[in-house]
Amino acid sequence: MTKLADIETEVRQYFSVNWTATDIAWPNRPYTPVTGVPWVSVAILPGNTFEKEIGVTSSAVGERTGVVIFSVFVPLSGGTLKASEYSDQIEALFRRRILSTIYFGEPYTSLAGNDAPWCQMSVKCPFWAWV
Repeated sequence: MTKLADIETEVRQYFSVNWTATDIAWPNRPYTPVTGVPWVSVAILPGNTFEKEIGVTSSAVGERTGVVIFSVFVPLSGGTLKASEYSDQIEALFRRRILSTIYFGEPYTSLAGNDAPWCQMSVKCPFWAWV
């Protein structure tokens, strides 16, 4: 059984150890970006839970879906190339990755837009876990 706290712990640990390219802004933690310095924010969004096996005892198994969204921020005047490079690196870290009991599929990236003084791309990493 994978609890929400387990998912957050695993993602935090894996990403903080494997990501050194920029600062990381974690949810519910104070962070003030430095103008002109790229950074990444993280949002872990649990999704629906589905019953996968119907058991006659308490051993029925469920599956929780969700997505981890990495928002990549680069200076607005620099174009999207650097944001794309960071996004590629994040996709590579999570593509078909298994973290303990969390299974990641295929990440995908989209341009989230401009919010002066930042250009933002979003990397979405869908996952599922047994519950």
